[in-house]
Amino acid sequence: MKLIISTPSSYRELSVAWLEFNAPTGNYVIQQGHAPMIMTLVPNQKLIFRLKSGKEESILIRQGMVTIGREETTAIITEQEA
Repeated sequence: MKLIISTPSSYRELSVAWLEFNAPTGNYVIQQGHAPMIMTLVPNQKLIFRLKSGKEESILIRQGMVTIGREETTAIITEQEA
């Protein structure tokens, strides 16, 4: 699945196995084929994802939203220093 991370200062496209985040309605783990949706992210929480290589990474977000599609997810966020 493709994960696009867009911040005010950067743009990254990654190939990931899954991503995990907290939304106001709960914790979500997204994999390829997930039902499409748009959600806001809970401030001051981590966006966690596992690259296809197996390496796990995370970004501490100040605020943001995700747009989830069956093949691609876009996270538009304001990062915080980790």
